Amino acid sequence: MDLKRTGGILLLLFTVLASFGQERVSQTQGEKALVKTARTYARAVEKRDFEKVLALTHEKVLQQFGGMRKMLAEAKRDAEATRRKGFEIEKAELAAPLQGKQVNKTWYRCIPIRITIKGPYGKVYSQAGLLGISEDEGKSWRFVSLAQIEMSTLLSLFPNLPVDLEMPVKQLTTE
Repeated sequence: MDLKRTGGILLLLFTVLASFGQERVSQTQGEKALVKTARTYARAVEKRDFEKVLALTHEKVLQQFGGMRKMLAEAKRDAEATRRKGFEIEKAELAAPLQGKQVNKTWYRCIPIRITIKGPYGKVYSQAGLLGISEDEGKSWRFVSLAQIEMSTLLSLFPNLPVDLEMPVKQLTTE
């Protein structure tokens, strides 16, 4: 093999490796932003900061259910009613993000979330997912709580949602 050909092959190999490394970095940055924003969402759930939860909720969901003001009023009313019945959110825990998908310029990725609720007869665990959606290559994320939306509604709001996107199964268990 001559030196020119070997140099060309090495140059091609380095170019491929360099481009792979750049793609991996952008995915990692997108994942970091996803996890950071999801943690903010989970802390807001724990603190019952419904304004923050709704600020991190995808706009299409807000529009579908009457807008931020209406959803905020309903969330506060429902939270007060459940509190009067003896139920309190104790914690919201996130698991590692599941495999994501990209459709055109929109990224979709789920993070399993487990919410522990203390009640008069013990604890209730709600397990579902937060569907993270980014329309700016992972720089910012907005969420859809999969515990609170039907799949048919989700698909009508997001018709490009990949059908093979990994999503956690909704579960409600007691202790």
